[in-house]
Amino acid sequence: MGLQLTAGQRCDSLYLAPVLDRISVPRPGRGRPRTRPVRVLADKGYPSRANRAYLRKCGIQAVIPGRRDQRGNRNKRYRAVSTRYDELAVRYEATLHVDIILDWKQTSPNTT
Repeated sequence: MGLQLTAGQRCDSLYLAPVLDRISVPRPGRGRPRTRPVRVLADKGYPSRANRAYLRKCGIQAVIPGRRDQRGNRNKRYRAVSTRYDELAVRYEATLHVDIILDWKQTSPNTT
């Protein structure tokens, strides 16, 4: 188990990494203790980008439900494409091109 004592009004989400750094699980038999869990189960207070990036960097699976407002923002991204608000095919095609460019910029490592 890992434990980090903080003040009552502090944001728990800031202390995910320090708590995980304190984990030490003894192995049965010989060998050094495990210091990295396979997955982390946390409540809705922990789904920040920084926490998810930290877990991804460490190779730990995050089992953290997203907040309703964050899920809504992610779902709204392609709403114009999925519901096709535009009546003209030219405008709809332009929307598709913009979405493709935005995806490319986010996934391409060398974009500025």
